[in-house]
Order: sequence, then structure tokens, then C-alpha cells
Amino acid sequence: GNLDDPIFGQVSAGFGTRFLLSKTSPDFAEETVCDSVKLRLAYSGYYGVPGEDFQVQVAPLEEALIDTLPYYSNHQFTVGDLIADTVIALGPQDTVYNGVDSLVGFMAFDLDPSYFQENIFDAAINGETYLADNEDFVAAVPGLYFKDASNGNPAAAYFDLSNAGSAIQMYYHTGEDDTI
Repeated sequence: GNLDDPIFGQVSAGFGTRFLLSKTSPDFAEETVCDSVKLRLAYSGYYGVPGEDFQVQVAPLEEALIDTLPYYSNHQFTVGDLIADTVIALGPQDTVYNGVDSLVGFMAFDLDPSYFQENIFDAAINGETYLADNEDFVAAVPGLYFKDASNGNPAAAYFDLSNAGSAIQMYYHTGEDDTI
């Protein structure tokens, strides 16, 4: 969130996180194209009124997160170009469809497929070794940084990234066949 509190002043929140491959050493045909990428985050809680808009921005991290280091609120992450810049309403009771089930309590929006085309699909097609295990993967693709770029809205949300429903889902096709 990005709160403008009359007592405490401006409070901005963002977070960096890594993501892991659900399957290592993916095997894609040379003509594989990433069509779209959907991000789902499970709400863990919120402050404010549901329905308030957020301007959510997502950018790739350019530095690896280190498990043994503490990261404080004044840490400035080095990030790349935005892969999402969207306005979405705070909706802790919103329902999203994951392709199999309807899930309640998730924020969902699209990410730029070109980032995933380059770092996952093209990397796999070109035989990059960092896709062989998640340790090498997070060293090469450090993760994502999320922030609310709104101007002092009266709401904030927090998320459960370890929830099984929190995911990045990539849709792609190889030749004529669509796949997930």
C-alpha cells in the first residue's frame, strides 16, 4: 500500500520476492511462444476499504535476494524495466479462476509475457543451464519487486506468497497447440 496518514505521514510499502520453477529443465520446442502470463497473489489481510484502487507496478529484480541477510524497510532494490503497471481494486473476497477451480481471496493481473519469453522459454530453447535447478535459476533470474505507485490511497494489502494458490501461470503455444 501507499498510505497518507494524517499523523504518521506518507507510508509506502513494496516487496521483493523470488519465484521458483515448478519443473526444472523445461523442454520447449524452438517455435514456443509465451502468449500471456497471469499472476495470482493470495490475500493474507488488508487495511482499508475493499474497492479502493491500487496502481500496482512489478519489475524484475536485478540483484539476488540472500536468505541470510535482513532486508529493512529502507532497502532500495535494483530493478529492471516494468513488466506490469496496472490499476486494480482492493478485493480480498474477489474470486479468480485458475484454470481448474475458482479461488476466493486473490489479487490477479497480467504480467508482460516478453520477460518470461526471454528468461524462461528462450533460455530453455537455447539450453541455458540455469534452468536445471532452482538454486541456479534464482541466481540468474533473481525475482520480482512489487510496489503500489498510487498517491496516498487509504488502503494496504498483504499477501501469503507461500499459499498454493499464489502463482505465476504462463500460457504458451508451440506451433498450433496451446498449453499452460
